[in-house]
Amino acid sequence: MASNHLDENNKLQEVVDNIGMLDEILMRLKVMVILDTVIKQVNTLRKATEMSREMIMSEKEKMQDENN
Repeated sequence: MASNHLDENNKLQEVVDNIGMLDEILMRLKVMVILDTVIKQVNTLRKATEMSREMIMSEKEKMQDENN
């Protein structure tokens, strides 16, 4: 009977430990998703900045051509 109780306690402790590990994994996944989102936003901003630079350079060239 005591052995049965000990087995149940061990199983419960194992479940608690597994929940703790799953919680840690979930937190890491959340961080990874956030980082992925940030990286995508940064890349989008880089592309937009590059496009803006190209447009500005194009407009400068047009203005210089018109002035000459």
